[in-house]
Amino acid sequence: MKKALLIIFCLSLTSCGGYKTTTVSVPEASKQFEVEGIKDDLYVKANQWMVENFNNSKSVIQFSDKEAGIVSGRYYFHGFTTTAGYGTNATTETTDVYALIKLQVKDGASKISVKPEDFHYVEGFMIQNYGTQNEEGVESAIQGLLTGYEDYMINSTATDF
Repeated sequence: MKKALLIIFCLSLTSCGGYKTTTVSVPEASKQFEVEGIKDDLYVKANQWMVENFNNSKSVIQFSDKEAGIVSGRYYFHGFTTTAGYGTNATTETTDVYALIKLQVKDGASKISVKPEDFHYVEGFMIQNYGTQNEEGVESAIQGLLTGYEDYMINSTATDF
C-alpha cells in the first residue's frame, strides 16, 4: 500500500511539472554617433573594444577590415539553465544567447549594430530559471553594449602610447 501511494505521489509531481519552451526574437539595435578622430585611429579603438568585451571563449571576432573600417563578430551574452521537475524526472536545458555585433568607423563617426540570434526560454510550473535570461534581459544587455561602446569610443585613450 505504501509503495502504491509513493508511486501515485511521484506521478502526480511529474504531471504537474509541465513546461513550455518559447522561441524569443529580439529586434536588432544600433547606435551611431560622432566621435573625434580619423578612421585609422577609430578602427584601432573599435578593435580594442571588441577584444576587451569578447572575453569569453564563445565570443569570436569573425571579420575585420581596416580599409573599410569594419569589425564584426559573434558575441556570447551568456547561457542560462532551466530545470523542470524533481529527482530523476528532472529535465535540464541550457540555452546560450548570442548576438552578431558589427562596428563601423569613418572619420569623425562610428556605428554599432547588435543583432541578437533567436534563443529559447523555458517557463512553467515547477520551473527554476537560473540566470533569468529573457527578452527584457537581452534588450537591457544590448543597451549596455551600445552605451558602453559609445562611451569607450568617446572617452578612451586606447590609441595613446
